[in-house]
Amino acid sequence: MTFFLWKSCKVVDYNKTLNNIAYYYGIKKEKIKKDFDDFIDFLLKDCLNNFTFQREGLPSEIDLEKINFPLSIEVEITRRCNWNCKFCYNTWKHSDEYPNTLDLSYDKFKNIINESLENGCTSLKISGGEPTLHPKFNNFIEYASEMGMNISLFTNGTLLDENMISFLKNNKISTVLISLHGLQNQHELYTNIYNSYNKTIRTIENLIKNNIQVSVETILSASSTIKEIIEMGNILTTIGVKHWNFMPYVSTGSTYDSKYQYNIKQLPQLMEELYKKYNIDIRVVCSQKLCLNTSKLSLDDLNQNKYIDGNCGAGILWISISYNGKIRNCPHSDIYAGTIEEGLKKIYLTKLKPHILNIYNNLDECKHCLGYKECRGGCHLNKIKNY
Repeated sequence: MTFFLWKSCKVVDYNKTLNNIAYYYGIKKEKIKKDFDDFIDFLLKDCLNNFTFQREGLPSEIDLEKINFPLSIEVEITRRCNWNCKFCYNTWKHSDEYPNTLDLSYDKFKNIINESLENGCTSLKISGGEPTLHPKFNNFIEYASEMGMNISLFTNGTLLDENMISFLKNNKISTVLISLHGLQNQHELYTNIYNSYNKTIRTIENLIKNNIQVSVETILSASSTIKEIIEMGNILTTIGVKHWNFMPYVSTGSTYDSKYQYNIKQLPQLMEELYKKYNIDIRVVCSQKLCLNTSKLSLDDLNQNKYIDGNCGAGILWISISYNGKIRNCPHSDIYAGTIEEGLKKIYLTKLKPHILNIYNNLDECKHCLGYKECRGGCHLNKIKNY
């Protein structure tokens, strides 16, 4: 370690510095050297490691008050879907009402893109439902691409044949996020669709062959086991997947909540085992409290839970627009702040951002925690009652 520092820095005389510290504090030089080397080891192993796993969410160095428009927009273009996942976070799937409107209109989509670009937002996520089922899906992609949007697509992948993959590639889709919730039996138990697992795996392989970045999205529920997730990791890394996101089941108010609720205390062990076994970028999205709802956070906890997105940027860094043109902070929410006809910027500045910032600024139970800046109390969905 001494040699490493000496060769790398050459700024100070290392031995002279040790001698000066030893003389000033009356401590043996050997003791200071050991402490210093241990400290450098900590910086290299832990701090650089933490940098590698930097959390998503609200950066502490940004003045959130100065953000005048979301940096990214997620648009659910349709409520149509060819799967029937009981744990689906689309809140409208759990309603007895079935509206006449199934799809976002092309004109409304163009208005969303145009207003976003006028305000400097070039990041777009297209989702659903299953977005490829929208009758004008290709038109949506072409328009957003022509306008210079950086597009990611959230899909189950089962409808992406060779022609569609070629279309996505030609329109410079940056990332395809694909739902895969377990090995074959588990996955198809969730989707209620026979052979959906094999179709999804084939699509992932074909996307990677076409040099389109893939991020696998996996719901963690009560029936998710560490063994099965580890086996999934072997399959995914073998076919070339580099990014894997996990989303603990989010309560939707449906009768399935108690059945699917995931024990988030299992997260650190699961993430650590995946990291040790596979060369893959892993994240736990849909922010959790970094203390995992147990007690005040220690420094060890903060490091151990480095794979977990501790705070959520929904409503501040990004917003969600439903298939019916209603605006909300997050696609998991059934509480809307307004409509696109009222203007994205107006709704963002007068309702969404102020409301979320007010939530963050009044988390009395979390304010004195060591991890508050990285965590901010985790998901704030249950704190939104109205706007």
